[in-house]
Amino acid sequence: MARQRIIQADKHTDKNFEHSREWIEKRLLMLAKIFCIDVCAYAIMSNHYHVVLHINREDAESLSLENVAERWLSLHSGPVLVNRFMGSDIAIKAALPQLNRKRISGLRLPGG
Repeated sequence: MARQRIIQADKHTDKNFEHSREWIEKRLLMLAKIFCIDVCAYAIMSNHYHVVLHINREDAESLSLENVAERWLSLHSGPVLVNRFMGSDIAIKAALPQLNRKRISGLRLPGG
C-alpha cells in the first residue's frame, strides 16, 4: 500500500508536507467561489481530506454565458472558440446555444 502524505512529515522519506494544509484550504475555497459552491465543512488530515459541499443553484443559474466562460478561463487556457466568444466575435456569440442550466445544476454523483 502506498504511504503518501498530504500533510505532516513522511517518516519513510523524511519529507515534510505541512505547508500543503494551507494550500489545500486556499484552493478549496477558491474553487468553491468559482463554481458557485458553498463549503459547509471540511477537515484536512495527514493523508486525505473530507469536504461537505452545497451547490448554490441560485448563484449558478444567475450566471451569464460570459460569466461562465470567465470563471472557466480563470483556471484553464481557452480553446479558440471560447477565446473568440470572449472577444468581439458577434457571430460566435449568436451561434452558441443557451446552456440547459436546470439539467446541469441537477446532476448528481453516483450514490449521491
